Amino acid sequence: MEKLKSNNINIQPIPKTLNIHDVFNRIYERKFPFKKGTDKGIKDYAIWNTLIDILKNAQYSNNLIFITNNIKDFMDMNNLPNDYKDDLERESINPTNIRILTLQDYLNEKTQIPPDELFKTIENNFIPQLLKQKYSNYGYPLNFEEFVLEDIKSGLIIEQTPIFGYNYDYDIIEDYIIETDSIKCLDIDDNDLYIELNAIGKFNVYVDDFCVGYIEAKILISSCYDIENNYVTGIEATEIEILQETIDNDAVYEAECEAHANYVSMNERS
Repeated sequence: MEKLKSNNINIQPIPKTLNIHDVFNRIYERKFPFKKGTDKGIKDYAIWNTLIDILKNAQYSNNLIFITNNIKDFMDMNNLPNDYKDDLERESINPTNIRILTLQDYLNEKTQIPPDELFKTIENNFIPQLLKQKYSNYGYPLNFEEFVLEDIKSGLIIEQTPIFGYNYDYDIIEDYIIETDSIKCLDIDDNDLYIELNAIGKFNVYVDDFCVGYIEAKILISSCYDIENNYVTGIEATEIEILQETIDNDAVYEAECEAHANYVSMNERS
């Protein structure tokens, strides 16, 4: 949740005014999205009412774009359904104040670069620049592998592994593998592309100085790329999924005992 807030992403609650009687009436009257007279479409109807709630906010009342790849669930022959128009007019909202687009259509509008050329640019220019560029971490220049490792060491990996306490550390066993088919261009702002991709990494796990195993993880990386200057202006590891882990619990125990003995010995000498 904190990650979302830090990136100015809000989770809009379902309106409290939406009640089960409205849903049943709508199903009975076969109004959009319940054209077949069944309850299939309840989630879409909840989303639609949430959009109406957002449009009531003066900040968004004249310019709301809803991006979905399930366009058929919200459009009727590429037009806003009449039932949805009636919903908006009852709230004194102009139907032209909302636009429903696929992500691809949205990107097409935001850039003059054809989509095929855009994704070739991402693959041919962005990926090499991402991997070779240096990134600042508290004033220290780090390469891509080091920067991502430092980012996830702040807590993401530790929260996923079964070992706790003492001083845990990680190092990279081999270069990350970028999953090119995972690349997504989420938004475009002037010359800046907001890109997500997955990287697969393997890491040795240490308790103090003792290696106790390794983990393999899929890391979701969010980045901002200045396409005009071919420069990555921002990068962050936002999610991690442990794919495989080989942690020797006996080695963990022995390492913790050794670390504790070293700690006691140092204190006795001091």
